[in-house]
Amino acid sequence: MVLPITLALILIGYFGMLCGVDNTCAFVSFFSPLSFSFFKPLWVYALFFIPVPLVLFFVRENVWKSWLRFSYWWITLSLIVVAITPVWSNSWFPLYSFVKEDAAQVMGGLFTIISLILIVWKTFAARKA
Repeated sequence: MVLPITLALILIGYFGMLCGVDNTCAFVSFFSPLSFSFFKPLWVYALFFIPVPLVLFFVRENVWKSWLRFSYWWITLSLIVVAITPVWSNSWFPLYSFVKEDAAQVMGGLFTIISLILIVWKTFAARKA
């Protein structure tokens, strides 16, 4: 169930971003304001999310429910962080620029790492007991 949703998010993010910058697209007037502020961070976050559904396919139900509880609050936190991050950086020193795409990369990467650690920990904890 999580894998089809992830793939759908990747496709929606990619084609929404592509249609927002391509003038030949019929929906360019709708997607243009959202292409870099919504669709590109969505696409980047979903790309970092790919390993998690592949691992969740092989775990027990109690591990999946534990991960689901974690994902509810983490995805909400990620949405807030990405929403408050600016689309374009006004930094004169590009080393410290931090934009929506960077926020989505950081939150997506942390989500994947923490999810995989949680899944492995819960799986081995269930085997010990």
